[in-house]
Amino acid sequence: MSSGKPCVATEGEAVPAERPVEERIAEVLRVAPPAPRQFALLFDPEEDEYAEFLAAARPAGPVLWWGVQLPDRVLLYRTDRAGRLDTARHASAEAALDRWSMLCPLRLAWL
Repeated sequence: MSSGKPCVATEGEAVPAERPVEERIAEVLRVAPPAPRQFALLFDPEEDEYAEFLAAARPAGPVLWWGVQLPDRVLLYRTDRAGRLDTARHASAEAALDRWSMLCPLRLAWL
């Protein structure tokens, strides 16, 4: 809409002219979103139950979950034995550690 034309939606008040799309895109690109912080939930060999867990579960590697910390949540991801992607969400990396440590001895490692 042009700047001098009354608008029904604003009850007759003039609507300011829109900025060109290129100008709006340039403004958005100037402020990059914060990069997510990466972490891993690792099996913890220093825990007493680790040897028992290792014998029973035979994990494929030292990492149970990879994760990224976003402003309002964390996302966890891993691949299962069949190669399919498995995901989980938690409020924080510490909350994810608390939850998954109930199943096996884990520790949090920020990358």
